[in-house]
Amino acid sequence: MKLTKIIALLLCGILCISCLASCFSSDEGDVDEDEIEEEEKEEEKDKNEDKDKETLEHNHGGAGPSVNYNKDKFTFLNVRQASGNVDYYGGNWLDVESKKGSVAEKAVYERNRKVEEELGVEITQIIEDGTEPEMILETYYKADDVCFDVVYGWGAKMFNCIPMGYFRDVSSLPNTDFSEDYWSQDSIEDLSVCGKSYVFTNDITMNRLGWSNVLFFNPQIAEDYNVYKDIGNFYELVEEGKWTLDKYLAAVSSVQHDLDGNGTVDVSDVYGLIDGGAIGDSLGLSCGVRLITEDESYIPNITFYSDKTLDIANRVYEVYSKACVMSYQELTEGADIPEGMNDIFQYSRSFFAKGHSLFMSGGLQLCSELRDMDEYGILPLPKYDENQENYITPVDPLASMFALPAEVRADVESASLERTGTVLERMAAQSKDEVLPIFISTVFPERTSDYKKKLDMIDIISSSISYDRGCMLSMSYDSALENIAGVYTHIFHSPASAASTYTRNQKLLNNAIETFYMDVLGAEG
Repeated sequence: MKLTKIIALLLCGILCISCLASCFSSDEGDVDEDEIEEEEKEEEKDKNEDKDKETLEHNHGGAGPSVNYNKDKFTFLNVRQASGNVDYYGGNWLDVESKKGSVAEKAVYERNRKVEEELGVEITQIIEDGTEPEMILETYYKADDVCFDVVYGWGAKMFNCIPMGYFRDVSSLPNTDFSEDYWSQDSIEDLSVCGKSYVFTNDITMNRLGWSNVLFFNPQIAEDYNVYKDIGNFYELVEEGKWTLDKYLAAVSSVQHDLDGNGTVDVSDVYGLIDGGAIGDSLGLSCGVRLITEDESYIPNITFYSDKTLDIANRVYEVYSKACVMSYQELTEGADIPEGMNDIFQYSRSFFAKGHSLFMSGGLQLCSELRDMDEYGILPLPKYDENQENYITPVDPLASMFALPAEVRADVESASLERTGTVLERMAAQSKDEVLPIFISTVFPERTSDYKKKLDMIDIISSSISYDRGCMLSMSYDSALENIAGVYTHIFHSPASAASTYTRNQKLLNNAIETFYMDVLGAEG
């Protein structure tokens, strides 16, 4: 908007100068047009330099352009959960040693070099593979060897380190502006515990968007099976706020075609949806269900068991239990995984890419597996009904997130919370400008006819990101805490027994979350 106003002002200025020049030429003789043009260029150059200076000062987190950290190391401890060559839920977003990788890795490399040059710092990472964050952190703390500034790992596993006292509250980190959209305010607010925020994310990593739960759809199947005619155009429904649970379930159930005529809809036929577990519990989250909430006094409450949740679960179960929905287990049963595929999950998703399903659920980053499709679309998960104000997009709890170690490292002279805030602020701002556009361009090639529509959907999805404390406890060190997400999922898996299951576990769940919160308070001292 500011750029538009500046351009308009410049155009007005040029027109005024042109008018004055014509008047003077009639009375005072010819004016040197080259001289006027040169003056205009100098004025615009001065404005751009002032703007660049203001941007630089802002992006340094208030530290100003003269900040210099003596080329000291700024280090991420990257606790990866890798399997073979696949870095699940992490990604190479922190540090890249050369430009020779993918276009996204090149953008990360250039981002880091720019921040290093501007702040006089060296960005590095320590990679720890195949172990749990709490075990790694315990080793570093016991050895009095905190040689890192930020921790990065699977969100759910990081969240469960909070009661151990390994992390500090990020909400008061100096030299940061959490109101900027390159910070995920959702993660800071939604995942707060006792009024403090210990795990968070921003645009340094693309996981907030990459592991947001979305729907992919095949527009050709929608046309061939009259889904658009009967239900409506999906993009238009989303934009009008009418993409609701009823319409989504009606679309899924409208596609089940026995192509080979063997009397049953199986993997070789056409169906409405491919979903990992064929349970649909993420739909409860998109419809506004929250597993754990805090009241004004930061007292936790388990809030997922309600009439609304039961209504959602019953409606979802009615459709998901039919042949129109295929789970990964059904798609891979007895199959040999083709060479070149990472696992059974990628193999299952290949059925969508080959045109067997109207919808597929999953993280946005799965677009990388769909590059050979002629056309596919993306949508947010549906709302409960049209009265729900906004779409809600849950993020996979395993998507890697950040945390600040409880102690500031002592092995680097310039290390401080002020420095941490400044570097994170600058990296996140730079990522928004340089890495995020590259990420979007790699998942959505511009060759597709609905490219602009996809970008519109991205805007809706990114502005509706949501996290849930209960989901983050799904990989807890405490089995009772894990049961919070387990009991919620069971409601969707077997709604008929939901009441008895919840009643049987209610006391155990309440005690577990109370203990978790008391442990957090105890760790704070």
